[in-house]
Amino acid sequence: MVEATETLIKLLSQTSSGRGKSNQKVQSFNYKRTATAANYKFRVNRVSVESSIPAGGSVVRVQLPAYKSITGECMLKLTCNAASQGTIDPYFGAKCLRSVKLRHSDVCYQIDDCAEVWAYLFSKMPDSIQKAERKKIFGSSTAAAGAQTILIPLLQPWSVWVQPQMYQSGPPRHGARNCLFRTDLLRENVVFELEFAPTSVLFY
Repeated sequence: MVEATETLIKLLSQTSSGRGKSNQKVQSFNYKRTATAANYKFRVNRVSVESSIPAGGSVVRVQLPAYKSITGECMLKLTCNAASQGTIDPYFGAKCLRSVKLRHSDVCYQIDDCAEVWAYLFSKMPDSIQKAERKKIFGSSTAAAGAQTILIPLLQPWSVWVQPQMYQSGPPRHGARNCLFRTDLLRENVVFELEFAPTSVLFY
């Protein structure tokens, strides 16, 4: 049966009806997406907090959906308005949050002085090159008059910033983490209470 099939193919290739068809290229099939492409391992939850923060500071509460779901890195997107040259703290992202409190049925996690904690964490990084690169997330290396938009990581129980893997030689491993408590046991949404420092702290 196989030999007969091969013979038939050879005969068809010699005729005008079959000549050249075996060399025709099939067009590639393009998939149509109904949503933006993203890694299936991650689910991004974006919550709008406040349009502006008073100069005297304030406490902002943010509720993130975490019911029976994995809570990973939490980033705060913050825009600092333009100011006169040489007045903005070059790393104001490390000082704009005075305290972070995580509520889940009760107060379960709290950092009273974020700037002091960030200073301690950076002092534990052995690689000076990686330390300089990681500092860039808190703002530019020099004070700027123009507006800056930065992403500030929140120090919370599931962040890699509070894990030993972040402070070893070489790049950090983002695998299994020794978290404060398991995220799959969350019974309700988590609420962050973010206390913003007054603007006098962010200027020289």
